Amino acid sequence: MHRFSIGKCALFFLLAVWFPSAPAFANQVELSLKTLAPFRSLEKEQALPLEIGISLTQAEGGHPGPPRLNLCFLIDTSASMEGAPLLGTKVALRAAIAQLRPDDVVCIVSFSSMVATILPPVLVKERVRIEQAIDTLTAGGGTALFAGLAKGAEQLRRHAHEERLSHLVLLSDSHADIGPNSPAQLGRLSVSLRKSGIGISTIGVGDSFNAELMLELARTGGGRSYAAATPEGIASVIQSEVEALFRTGAIDFELTLNFGDSTFGSLVAAESAAAASSALTVAVGTLQVGKAEKVGFLLRRDQKHFEPGGVLVEAIGTFRNPRTGRLEEVKTMFHYPLSGTTEPF
Repeated sequence: MHRFSIGKCALFFLLAVWFPSAPAFANQVELSLKTLAPFRSLEKEQALPLEIGISLTQAEGGHPGPPRLNLCFLIDTSASMEGAPLLGTKVALRAAIAQLRPDDVVCIVSFSSMVATILPPVLVKERVRIEQAIDTLTAGGGTALFAGLAKGAEQLRRHAHEERLSHLVLLSDSHADIGPNSPAQLGRLSVSLRKSGIGISTIGVGDSFNAELMLELARTGGGRSYAAATPEGIASVIQSEVEALFRTGAIDFELTLNFGDSTFGSLVAAESAAAASSALTVAVGTLQVGKAEKVGFLLRRDQKHFEPGGVLVEAIGTFRNPRTGRLEEVKTMFHYPLSGTTEPF
């Protein structure tokens, strides 16, 4: 079996005919398949480009609602944040708190030369206490990012629950200069936190932050990476992140594609015709309600195994439901069109 991240699988954007999609499963995940080239036009041993579509839609009769959040804002309060950046951060935090629901949990951790828990985990309904904590943020010193991430995770664990989505939002305008500071070192910490159920999104402020590091933390943390060019832009970026968290419908989604000897002779990763296998697993990551993901791949045609009506490919998706914490699975069998149809193959 070959494993690839979604970033390394070619995505195809050609006009094509969709196969009928699979019915909605638990958590409303739907899988669909389309071909990007006519099957009959291919000679034996040529590869057929296909694309799996993955979407998460609202349930019939009403959406179950966004997942409850266990959220940590990890704020860089080093000397470079003094003045407008910190002021813009405070404005943004207040706006974010206004977006959250009363039963969401929030905490605030700051890091400079030292790390401090500005606000231990509390319910958002304690708005006066939260406002007072935001007012205490001051800037000065270095940037102990590694220690800050560790402290933020520690606070999140205090209210970790399978029915809450635990997520850390990091905001920084500079480079880590105290403690472990390379993308590899911090990336390993991010991977560890992700495995424990804590996601990470990052916000870089201005033009002097470590973009490589912020992207790596978000990638390994299963979150998103943003850039706010000015202090005034921080609020809209944090607002976008909170909205994305509310739309989270599936976590750590993995797609496995299987086929048997009765269908195609080999399955090939789209980036390498030499990498053939009977199965392919793709780490898709987080799925959001209303936002489709696509995974492109190549199937090498073996004409002697072509059986109209037979199984073309089996698609299996596994993921964690953020509302229940449970692992779930969706499975769909896609078939060849029956003989006499006008489908592309």
